[in-house]
Amino acid sequence: NTEFPRGVLNLIESLIEGQFFKEAIEELSTLQAHYIPPVCILHALLENVLQDNIDTFSGRYFHILSALLHLHPPWKSPAMSRYYLELFQCPTCMKGAWSLVEVLIRSCLFNESFCHQISENIGSKVLHLTLLKFFFNLIESEVQYLSQKLYDWSDSQNLKITGKAMLLEIFWSGSETSGLLTKPVNMLLEWTIYSHKEKCKSNDVFKHELAYLLTGILGAAIDYWIFLGLKMGRNVMRHMSDDLGSYIS
Repeated sequence: NTEFPRGVLNLIESLIEGQFFKEAIEELSTLQAHYIPPVCILHALLENVLQDNIDTFSGRYFHILSALLHLHPPWKSPAMSRYYLELFQCPTCMKGAWSLVEVLIRSCLFNESFCHQISENIGSKVLHLTLLKFFFNLIESEVQYLSQKLYDWSDSQNLKITGKAMLLEIFWSGSETSGLLTKPVNMLLEWTIYSHKEKCKSNDVFKHELAYLLTGILGAAIDYWIFLGLKMGRNVMRHMSDDLGSYIS
């Protein structure tokens, strides 16, 4: 992919500033097969989605994100992994991917406020759940890629992983030698257990979907840690049993 055309970038920025969101999204969509959208453009649109300024077109925004993931997955190169880490954060607070994951889960699970003042309405939690789904799809693509690589290589220690994966950066702060139950993984585990308790009390479709999604995110994180351990030649099951034993005790 060549660099995103400066003239088109300026045009889309002007359209967003003028609140011509339909036209901005259309311009972005037409170029997506040839260029990777700049993070600043996707953040500007997300900021307006969160403020409920473009509710009518939020579905098309998430279609752009889905197409982006399909065309340019995070495992494609170290640069793409960095791209998604920069992209998946609050466009206002810019505190990183884990911060956004945490605030989205707390909003969906406990009805807590967002990390900054946004338009709160009946559709906000659905929007936050949709962002969590995109996050799950992101990290699941990394796990599926590693799983296929392990399948292709009979000797797991010869498996080459280029760059730092999103999962590693988010849940283990980039350290390949960390134990399973880091603070983010512990928090995710607690939220997942709580979500299933809430799901069992209700037939609410939203609560059931959230429990399923958190289970998927937790599962992807654990799968990645196991794959990474196999690649490093660790006794994965012993490490896992030690960590889980410490958690239970």
